[in-house]
Amino acid sequence: MTKNLDDGLLVDRIQSDRNGETHFSKCHIPMPRASAVAGVFGSNEIASKNVTFWDFPAGIDVLGARPPGPQFVVFLFGEIKVTVSNGESRSFRSGDMVLATDSGPGKGHRTQTIGGAARVLYIPLDDDTDLDAWTISGL
Repeated sequence: MTKNLDDGLLVDRIQSDRNGETHFSKCHIPMPRASAVAGVFGSNEIASKNVTFWDFPAGIDVLGARPPGPQFVVFLFGEIKVTVSNGESRSFRSGDMVLATDSGPGKGHRTQTIGGAARVLYIPLDDDTDLDAWTISGL
């Protein structure tokens, strides 16, 4: 679940360890940029390759899903349950965002629609994005 913090966003992250196991963690995306409108802040620019919208039909159950590279997944409607290889599951709904970084070799994650169809927006990140700058250990 995405949470607003006073200084940015706290976002769930799906990542692989050295053994190919996938885990959930948290990352913090700072929002230090003030705008011309009082009280409005934004993040620094995050370079993206492109964006795509995907519809997931009701009842879909995909095992071993892995993104082609690091990407934000923004949930537009419906509910999707993601289970990582250590057995932990989290459900995501409209307005939630996940940073999926479990690309490459490994077990990937399981993706299931819950209670009907769902739509997501994928925002792949440029290869030189510093993912470690957002990592929070111990969460």
